[in-house]
Amino acid sequence: VGSGPGPAAIAAVDLLGGEATCFDLSEDALAEARALGVRETAREMPAKEFDLTLAANVLSEVPDAIDFVRKLPGIIVIVEPALKETSRALLRLRDQILVEGTHHALAPCLTQKPCPALASAKDWCTAALRWTPPRYFRQLADATGLKADEMISFSPLILSREMPAAPEKDLWRVVGVPPPEKGKKRVWVCSDEGRVPAVRLDKHASPENAAFDELDRGDLVRLEGLERRGDGLRVGKQSHVDRG
Repeated sequence: VGSGPGPAAIAAVDLLGGEATCFDLSEDALAEARALGVRETAREMPAKEFDLTLAANVLSEVPDAIDFVRKLPGIIVIVEPALKETSRALLRLRDQILVEGTHHALAPCLTQKPCPALASAKDWCTAALRWTPPRYFRQLADATGLKADEMISFSPLILSREMPAAPEKDLWRVVGVPPPEKGKKRVWVCSDEGRVPAVRLDKHASPENAAFDELDRGDLVRLEGLERRGDGLRVGKQSHVDRG
């Protein structure tokens, strides 16, 4: 929905297979989507069921985002810009629709409780994926003076009308990676237990916890054998870190 020329739909079909229907109010955008290979387009929301509805970068453009999301069929995948304002707006929408009881959070959340990031005005939740920008993208970036980042940041939310299974024990979502600190690495992780920092001192690095060095925003990670401190979780030499 709000597909524009269909980049998100094309990427989803490329990843998952199947077929996509692009819905957008702009006929010019839909014409571009068809030129790119999308077979079915519509200017009005088709009156049929879909397995998955993808809404990428559209919530800030609709007058009533919560009502818009309520009406979407199937599993709902929402992607918003990784800005503080848009991310926190998405988290507030998440909390509101979960309170209504019609939808449940599949990802990135590992809890159905209110989002702990909203407890502080300075926090928000984003994910990051590494990619290799194609040559034409780098050429466009060079011509416009922009940076062809190898990391793509975004704010995701996946909703379902069915309650997901309870998360596995010791499973956390990485929601923040602060700048490097002298003598230690710190990441923020979130689960049904809340949003807390996990810290490993450099002197406690070991083969068992080596994956801690690779953690980035959005990763699922299993943390076993951690010590709970007043300021969060402490990764020791014998702690086991398994990056999902």
